[in-house]
Amino acid sequence: MQPTRTNWTGRGRVRIGAAAILLVSGVLGVVAPDAGAQPPDARAIRPLVMLLVDTSGSMELKPNCVCRTASCQECFPVCREAPGDERNRWATVLEALTGEWPDFRCRKEDRSTYPKTAYDYLYPYPHFRLASVGGQISNGVLDAYIDRARFGLMTFDGQPTFFGMSELVPARIYRSRMRWASRGPGMYSYGEPKPFTFPGCGEKFMVDNGARNEDAPVGPLVSVGRESDDFVAINQRIQRELLRVRPFGGTPIAGMLDDVRYYFLNHPDVSEPDDGDGDPFFECRQRYVVLLTDGTPSGEMREYGCGADGFNCPYQRSWDIAADLCDYAAGSGCRGLVDGVFVVGFDIADPAARSLLDEIANSGGTGRALFADDRATLVSKLGAAIDRAAPQATTRTRPAFVNASYGAEQSRQMQFNTGFRVPLERGSSWEGILERRRFECNAALEPEPQPIDPARDRFHEVLDRQARSPVASTL
Repeated sequence: MQPTRTNWTGRGRVRIGAAAILLVSGVLGVVAPDAGAQPPDARAIRPLVMLLVDTSGSMELKPNCVCRTASCQECFPVCREAPGDERNRWATVLEALTGEWPDFRCRKEDRSTYPKTAYDYLYPYPHFRLASVGGQISNGVLDAYIDRARFGLMTFDGQPTFFGMSELVPARIYRSRMRWASRGPGMYSYGEPKPFTFPGCGEKFMVDNGARNEDAPVGPLVSVGRESDDFVAINQRIQRELLRVRPFGGTPIAGMLDDVRYYFLNHPDVSEPDDGDGDPFFECRQRYVVLLTDGTPSGEMREYGCGADGFNCPYQRSWDIAADLCDYAAGSGCRGLVDGVFVVGFDIADPAARSLLDEIANSGGTGRALFADDRATLVSKLGAAIDRAAPQATTRTRPAFVNASYGAEQSRQMQFNTGFRVPLERGSSWEGILERRRFECNAALEPEPQPIDPARDRFHEVLDRQARSPVASTL
């Protein structure tokens, strides 16, 4: 099992020491205190978490159900449009990410009734539209972690080539139609088209699956935004876009991972700062990928034999892309474009599929994949991944600072942070946070953060212990 990175940037360029962190946070005022307002704490540099959400057609099926017929009707949920309607996988994923519907209802839609220009026209699985009338509770993972990370969203582009065309489109035809490809239904691919060849055919073909781009009318790419953008508004937009998705198509995980690599290499929101563009905290920002899926990779064209000697496939293996994103090194963790690729598998019983997802997570520097079978465990596993990406407590307050002197050769500054931890389960209490962080100047008058002592610095835990024991603790 590979350990996650703890003290390196995700770009493999600069090691961040205490002085650099303090410079970003403004805590260097310990040497020359500023009477003005203190800048935000370093933890205000929120990590980036790009969610890769599986929107394949199998999400329309009920959890814990095995298809025994070609049509798989036995795994379609029952929609009475009344209390007692059954949830499919997609409804469960939506509730885990965006919050529960106490009065859940669904409505079955036959996609043959859709307009012929719809990207999922004639898709064999019906769509089960949410029709709840009781409102939604804001207790999803995106709600709970809204203050702790800047989220982005990618959903699957289920069309490997052009709307109404097969996946085997010659490169010459593909290029000639690219002038209008991004505007037509089902052709909203992000990233770059990929060529491939296979035995028995002298033609070169082209494919582009993976993630949808920012112009897609449904399930578009939602970037994490710039530092000046409202991260709360971006979070809320992600939730709105998820609620509009109609699952369909395959599971192009390799294409999705290739596209998230393209995103971190090229998108102005996350690139190195240049002429007003880019991330001002590029060198010290942590960046993570969380892949949520119910299946195994498809759309790699390997069934045609593209992996044979002398031929090429459009995408690397999904675990190889994850390895490139992480660029893992023993002792320092991920040094690549991201600080970790988490994988959360939902309703996956097949041992081979679970092993493959484990391989992606391991190559992405996060150990093994996390597996869930229902909403409660899905919330728990998603939370476990994001807790590792953004471990600090949620806070809305600006830290307070006080100074203290201990003789002529040593000075100390203490930083007090307040906040709360948001429960993921409805009905649970919120937990208050009061934490002290101590900084001491060394011989070179450089501030050095001291380790947090839970017995002395986490005052909320001290108070909890005092409430349970007649013996008072010393702060």
